[in-house]
Order: sequence, then C-alpha cells, then structure tokens
Amino acid sequence: MFAQLFDDDGQGGGGYGASLNGIKASGDVAMIEALTEQLAPRMLVGSQWPLMAVFHLGRLGRINASIRREQGSWNVELDAEQDTAARWLSGVRQQCEQRLAASLHQPVSLYLAKSAQA
Repeated sequence: MFAQLFDDDGQGGGGYGASLNGIKASGDVAMIEALTEQLAPRMLVGSQWPLMAVFHLGRLGRINASIRREQGSWNVELDAEQDTAARWLSGVRQQCEQRLAASLHQPVSLYLAKSAQA
C-alpha cells in the first residue's frame, strides 16, 4: 500500500505521489543551481584547457568535470562517482546544460561520461 502511495511512476494526477514529485522537482532545481554555482566560476577563471575540476553535490557525492573552451562555446563532460548521481545527471542533463549556458551567456554542450550514463 505504501509503495503505491509514494510511487514515482509519473502517472499521478494528485495525492501523495504528486506532492512527492513536486518535492523531487524542487530538489532537482536546487541541485542544478548548486552544480552551476560550483562549475560556472571555475569555468570563467580557468586558464589551462582542458580544465579538470572535482566538486561535491550533497547526497550525490563527488562529480568529476572535464571542461573545454572552444570558440564561443563550452564543452563539459561530467563523470559521477556514485550510481545515484549518474542516474540523476542523466535525468537532468538538459536542464543543467541550459542553466550553465544562461549563467555563462554562451552555448554549453554537456556530456555524461560513459560511466555516468547508467
């Protein structure tokens, strides 16, 4: 019974599942903001390319980043150390890419390392 109440299968039209989806969505936004806040400043002050960075995202753990700057755009490859982080990144890759592009005012292509494409 509890599994049905808290199921995150995307079919909810209301009830507890919808509330939890809203919490999950706001948590995703906060984590995307945290990722952007950690990556963008490093990207702007980097002087050697590719820039390698390691950062920590709360419950998701460490994420390794390889950043390349090309003419007018950025290529960012993320590699999560934990499977849960890799799955999360896979689900929010496009939102992360858009948020970084908005923060940097330049196009960003965000890729996930093969180990992060779980």
